[in-house]
Amino acid sequence: MEIKRTLLKKLIFGFQFSVFGLLAFATPKNLILGGDAGWGEIAEMNGVSVGSNNGLFGYDALELSTKLANANPTTDLYLSFDEDEISDVTGNYTITNCNMTRSEDSVKGSGSALSRGINKGVTLTGNKKALFGKSGSLGSFTIEFWLCPALAENGETVLSWRSSLNEDIHSDYQMISASFYKNHLEWTFKNIFVGYRATEIHLAGYNTVVPNKWARHTVSFDEENGLLEYLVDGRTESLVFVTKTGHENDTICYPRLGVKAALELCPDYVGKIDSFRISKLPAGREKSDILLTGNEKYRMSGGKIMTKPILVSHSAVIEQIDTLMSVPPETDIRFYIRSGDNCYGWNTNFPAWKEIIPGEKISGIKGLYFQLYAEFLPDGNGSQSPRLSEISVRYDEQPEPLPPFKITAHAGDGSVTLNWSYSVDDNAGGYYVYYGNRPGEYLGRMAVQGNSPVNVGNRTSVTLTGLENGRIYYFAVSAYSKIDGRINGSLSKEVFARPSSRVAQK
Repeated sequence: MEIKRTLLKKLIFGFQFSVFGLLAFATPKNLILGGDAGWGEIAEMNGVSVGSNNGLFGYDALELSTKLANANPTTDLYLSFDEDEISDVTGNYTITNCNMTRSEDSVKGSGSALSRGINKGVTLTGNKKALFGKSGSLGSFTIEFWLCPALAENGETVLSWRSSLNEDIHSDYQMISASFYKNHLEWTFKNIFVGYRATEIHLAGYNTVVPNKWARHTVSFDEENGLLEYLVDGRTESLVFVTKTGHENDTICYPRLGVKAALELCPDYVGKIDSFRISKLPAGREKSDILLTGNEKYRMSGGKIMTKPILVSHSAVIEQIDTLMSVPPETDIRFYIRSGDNCYGWNTNFPAWKEIIPGEKISGIKGLYFQLYAEFLPDGNGSQSPRLSEISVRYDEQPEPLPPFKITAHAGDGSVTLNWSYSVDDNAGGYYVYYGNRPGEYLGRMAVQGNSPVNVGNRTSVTLTGLENGRIYYFAVSAYSKIDGRINGSLSKEVFARPSSRVAQK
């Protein structure tokens, strides 16, 4: 029998130890970014965009953006086709006619334009700042766009500009066009280069245009050496030196435009077009994109995201992050984290960022706030992007200590003595005493020991003095954490007492 009693005592003691021991442990919690929760916590995105239902399990995922910074001070015209309404980013050209529709099948950005070969596609009229908005010298220029033709039949025209140049007593018809002929795109410049030995210049590609396949077409003139060049996907297809003799290192014949005329884009073309751009620099000098060849789908420098400082709780400890992501070969996503109790003084480099690896334990990151930062890196060809569908942040939240289970109040002359039992919670580091004149309303300010609540430290008794005799006072006690005194637990049951001088007379 005695053995059974001893065993029973051990079991009871072990149970109590396990229960009270658990009370001292932090509470594990998860915070979800992305997934079903969405990406509302993201404060900054540079080179990264949110795709719709493009991630794992149909989530909206973060991936590298194909919208590149093609517009800069040397850009004359830029149509990205990313928005529902087609417009020139630079503001140099006005759309006076538009009969193309937006397509999500794009090679740059989030959209392209679909032309059905009717009603002259898009007509643009330039202002005085535009290269094609005034008469006179054209100087160096680059015209560039991406095409994905449906058929590439003879006569389909992608670009057309028609005008007349009036010189002295005669007038010459002028034209710049890009049209398909025998499955090749051919550029024609008629009476554009003054003094050149031929009135027409033709630049035709030698590689066959493949229907339903994107390719980048570029025509460029360099006023420094007279080189007029046609390139496909960055490779030279045809070139000519527009000089008096047609040879390099001779007198250059400069382009000159006559009467102002509209620029027609896809007036007779069936297929898609994307990222149409005119620059005031020749090809090879345009530095608006951090690219190797110009054919990369994604910026080689990658992209970045940063969350806003996220509020958790005092002394929260970040343990680990887990992710749902798709990382093709040669791509990567790198994660960084920082934390602190006050985020208002944070800047780019303070507090310092710490690189972390999903699935691995994190050390030394705790506080009231934390912030995540991630770098998205493409493959070496700029053709693949990683995708991030969800981030799960696992952190430990310090528990609120349990209040004392027992509390008593004894009235004195102008005072009340409170006694309570120690909290059964091992996490308790001290106690606050709350007091006031209404039940549940602890707004007392008259005690010599201080305003409510009074921090009495790690003891179980206190006498509040300076109270008014004959007036009733209500009291409650809470425990605060020994790890962080700002973590305050719930209140004990309420007790009351009424100070009186009669207590002293007794």
